[in-house]
Amino acid sequence: TAASDANTFTDPCRSIAKPGSDPPAHSRTETNADRSKRRDAHPCRTRPSLPVMGRSIGRQFLCLLFGCLLGCAGYTLGPTPPTYMKGVHRVAVPIFKNTTIAPDIQAMATTTVIKQIQEDGTYEVTGVDQADAVVIGTIVSVERSKARSLRGNVLASAEFNLRVTIDFRIEQPNTSQLMAQRSIEGGTSFFVGNDIASQEREAIPLAVQDLAVQFASFLSEGW
Repeated sequence: TAASDANTFTDPCRSIAKPGSDPPAHSRTETNADRSKRRDAHPCRTRPSLPVMGRSIGRQFLCLLFGCLLGCAGYTLGPTPPTYMKGVHRVAVPIFKNTTIAPDIQAMATTTVIKQIQEDGTYEVTGVDQADAVVIGTIVSVERSKARSLRGNVLASAEFNLRVTIDFRIEQPNTSQLMAQRSIEGGTSFFVGNDIASQEREAIPLAVQDLAVQFASFLSEGW
């Protein structure tokens, strides 16, 4: 009948019997039930392809990875020196000039700045003959101001602020051409004791240290 013919088929992957010979046993027709049982194990069936969703996720992951690589290509490790320090790897720091009345602070200020540059690590500190740039420093002010008055006596002060200002010039070693300049102020505070002059001298290195940190950032990062 038409229904039975529609439910049967001859397996095309089976060998075809030669004319005049008995058909092999495995070439007999199969029903839909028999065919469904052997569908997955049939040797002529091809394996199903990956799901469309899986392929889409894979493409999205590759695109994301490629985008991350491109985005990171423009970054470099370590600090980026400012434009005025381009090509500079070694700096010289001669002893600073002192135009204030504070005695014998130029050597201390110079040493403090050198140590801070070395601790920052961006530049090597060398002599002028080997340097790519020379740091010229001039101490222009050491100022003390009242921070807090004693209770009951507005004329006396319990705490003082101390400010030290140094003018910096960065020059080329051979031509003295100006590369950059900045005036930097460092500060600290101290409390009043029996000897205010001695306490001020002890506070000056703290203010200079604050100043040196700012100057090292100016050299290596531009601010």
